[in-house]
Amino acid sequence: MGWNSRNNQTPEKEIESYLVSRITDLGGMCPKWTSPGTKGVPDRIVFMPEGLVVFVELKREKGGRISPMQKWREKQLSSLGQKVFFIHTREQVDMLVSDLMKGQIPNEL
Repeated sequence: MGWNSRNNQTPEKEIESYLVSRITDLGGMCPKWTSPGTKGVPDRIVFMPEGLVVFVELKREKGGRISPMQKWREKQLSSLGQKVFFIHTREQVDMLVSDLMKGQIPNEL
């Protein structure tokens, strides 16, 4: 876990580890989502007590580009009533966790 020396930003993997740690500490699960043959799925599925489920795509803070396939997949999941978040910072992780701790899924981050 280091800093990207070219632009001094938190690497995506560090933000991902932070998300997993925070969710696990709350008694939830945050498995990596891999779906062979299905492109553009979010990186993680967050399962919380009381049946709260959200999907998270992690990106680095600056320059973390969301691909057209990822945008399409987000629309597809949203049309099925699922919530997808694109998270770029630890602060966004904290905002998500804050709402999940209240038993709520945020509208946006």
